[in-house]
Amino acid sequence: MQKRENGIWDIIRLNEFGKLVYYNPEEQLRGLKRIEVDPQIQLLAPEIRELRKREFKSHLERRQAALFCYAMSQLLEQKLEYAYSEKSDYDCVARWIDNDVQHFTPIQLKEVHHIRTVSQINVEISKLGKYTDSEDMVVAMWVNGYFHANLNEIVVPPLHLGGLWLYGSLSSFQDNWVLYGDLLKLPTVYEWKYPV
Repeated sequence: MQKRENGIWDIIRLNEFGKLVYYNPEEQLRGLKRIEVDPQIQLLAPEIRELRKREFKSHLERRQAALFCYAMSQLLEQKLEYAYSEKSDYDCVARWIDNDVQHFTPIQLKEVHHIRTVSQINVEISKLGKYTDSEDMVVAMWVNGYFHANLNEIVVPPLHLGGLWLYGSLSSFQDNWVLYGDLLKLPTVYEWKYPV
């Protein structure tokens, strides 16, 4: 994510972003963790417990948004908040304040299921070419399952995006996570811990 001067943003879009309800990702993730470890929740069917039913899609995406924004806040050492909003091409918006100026970044959430090879990531990345007018939008791709991939094999074609990041858990306990990006620049690996 990069800082953008609000003056270049369309006033309508800024007003739209300003009207959204923003959440602290760390607080949201702590609350979700309490729910996830609740013994009663463990008795539910996996597709319900893991938010895989269609009616839980927005809850799953809110969790993905919280995970990504928390990871970015740790990396940037900057407090980020997020708002869930399925408008246009994005699923959520990150907001932060720097030198008394509010900054916003629309984020498109993607997911790669239980990868076994980097080729699955490359297929998903190749689909991002459809975003032709999204230079301010960041794509955050959640690698669902254990994040063990040879990152040197990731192929990124020319894309018209503000950023491209991968993130995922390093273990089944989902305590240790990794953030990899920005794949449109010189990507780096950042490891972080789930907030407790």
